[in-house]
Amino acid sequence: AGLGDLARAFELLKEKLAKEGLFAPERKKPIPPYPRKIAVLAAPEGAAIHDIITVAKRRDPGLEIHLYSTLVQGGSAVSSIIENLNLAQEVGGYDVVVLARGGGSLEDLQAFNAEETARAVAACRLPTVSAVGHEVDFAITDFAADLRAATPSVAAELLVPDKMELRQKIDGLADFLQRGLERLLADQYQELDYGGQRLDELLQRILAKAKENCRYLADRLEDLNPLQILKRGFALVEKDGRPIMSVKKVQKNDIITFRMRDGRADAEVREIYEF
Repeated sequence: AGLGDLARAFELLKEKLAKEGLFAPERKKPIPPYPRKIAVLAAPEGAAIHDIITVAKRRDPGLEIHLYSTLVQGGSAVSSIIENLNLAQEVGGYDVVVLARGGGSLEDLQAFNAEETARAVAACRLPTVSAVGHEVDFAITDFAADLRAATPSVAAELLVPDKMELRQKIDGLADFLQRGLERLLADQYQELDYGGQRLDELLQRILAKAKENCRYLADRLEDLNPLQILKRGFALVEKDGRPIMSVKKVQKNDIITFRMRDGRADAEVREIYEF
């Protein structure tokens, strides 16, 4: 089909699905503000997954990113996208699913402009992000997904809060609370003439409690970092890039990967024992 035909088909499908209410704002699922585990449907050797991992890991090194190797172009791309979208839902545990590919012509992006793909994205039980093409590119999945990102890199920026910025916000909030308490208690001191020494002791106790609460919040934030689990001697076991939850998922002679706090190791399954 020529580009003119593809463009007309794009607009007709967009109009059809819009009339059905498939793109309605009330259908959109909220995107989690602090995702810990993300599924990415992308070509394993493409720039899209590289960009997402680079940006996301810079902003939050403890974030889990699971790649579902997906065809993003060609006759089998639609079925590959739908199959992996369903698989991510079956595996579960993900905060959000990202459909990602780099830029291309309208013809190159046809898998993301297919009606079957759009309906599968809209029906997904998990929050979805469409990060297809360059900033000027639009795909039908952009409208069907819960969030559209102009590029894969932008998707990572939208999804993953910068951990350093988050810590700075917590510190800033603590300083704000401290200054507010100081002003409040100073006003109370002037109004009630409560007595300098007792008021100073009260102020110190309140400030100490506020600092204790801030330290607790910071410690809890660090505890939520999955890397802390690995530092305690645990390891994440994967096969073909996917987490293994049961021995039923492996067979003798399979190659499995152990991810630890400072690296990874591959091992061959010699025997399987079920408890």
